[in-house]
Amino acid sequence: MINLPDSLVFKIRLSSYDRLRIVWYVKVVITDLRGIDSLI
Repeated sequence: MINLPDSLVFKIRLSSYDRLRIVWYVKVVITDLRGIDSLI
């Protein structure tokens, strides 16, 4: 319980990293779908 602030900061950092990863993943999926559409 003494390291509560550190864990809270870690969770905030982790959530921001997860947001970046989700945005990047969505971009990759959208570009893949566009590539499939252009192939078809």
